Amino acid sequence: MTSGFSTIAAAVVILLYITLAQGTDCSALASAGNCSFYDCLHTKFNCNGKQYPLRRGKRYCQKYIDESSCFTTAGQAWITNVRRCLMQSIVNSALYSNANTDCGEFEAFAVASRPQCYTDNGFCTDIFLSPNCQNLNCIQDKIYNDNKSWDRSSLNQIKTTTASCPSQIATFLSDAPQCDRPDTSLVSVIQNYLDCTARAFDFIILLDASGSVGS
Repeated sequence: MTSGFSTIAAAVVILLYITLAQGTDCSALASAGNCSFYDCLHTKFNCNGKQYPLRRGKRYCQKYIDESSCFTTAGQAWITNVRRCLMQSIVNSALYSNANTDCGEFEAFAVASRPQCYTDNGFCTDIFLSPNCQNLNCIQDKIYNDNKSWDRSSLNQIKTTTASCPSQIATFLSDAPQCDRPDTSLVSVIQNYLDCTARAFDFIILLDASGSVGS
């Protein structure tokens, strides 16, 4: 009898925990851009420590805050606004409103949300362009400075996001050689990427003018 009661009691406790977790509202933390949002998300969806909310979300949220002094004033404002945008993107998503969402789904969603949050909050003017490439260098040196797959893919996403800044590309390509960084730096990688993209675009225009495209 005691064993049966203990089993029932344990089941009730687990059910109560799940019910309370699913009822957790993280939206206020998202609106404030508070990194504790990821703790809340972790609890709400019963994640483990190796999944996105704590392993990626909170870690890099806090890292940007801790290293914000490296960035220009405009760069610091960008960090604050992007932090809030990324959190609110999750809160406004179908994943957040579905109690059956698996924690593993948040990582792909968060990564896909970054380019829009970046560009909507001044990436092109305040990060892509900054004195002596300061903010791009800070992202490489202070934020994504581990040679691991997550950091490499994050830097690659920064690189490809620059293609969304057509009005700033010419200025960047003109300024980049003066940034005095190794050929392997993020600035050099972006420069090479945009040079190749521009050459490919020019080639397509040339083919189009000759009637080779669409004929």
